[in-house]
Amino acid sequence: MIRPKTAQKLCASWHGGQWSALYQFASSGIYVPENHLLYLKELEFNYHSEAFAINSEEFELTKTEEQELEKLINFFIKKGEEIGIETTWQKHHLYDYKMPRAQSNKYQFIQPMYPR
Repeated sequence: MIRPKTAQKLCASWHGGQWSALYQFASSGIYVPENHLLYLKELEFNYHSEAFAINSEEFELTKTEEQELEKLINFFIKKGEEIGIETTWQKHHLYDYKMPRAQSNKYQFIQPMYPR
């Protein structure tokens, strides 16, 4: 697993703007359990951004970019596991991307919006 400082630096490259969950983590370095699903959904969206693009060739990821996103996804899953958050994935019924789901007796999650 990558270190928190490495994850923080990578999130600075992948966040979707100052109101996003990844921006929150990139700027503070603090994992907010209630944002667990938002972190994962934003990373999954980046991983499959070509599915939402008009010209998908512009959004092909390099191997390095794919590895960065996978490391971040694994980092946030592990952070959740450390405090009792169980993450599962469900494939979207029409598209190729996965939707994260989380369960915890302790936390209420902010549910991300999913493109239809």
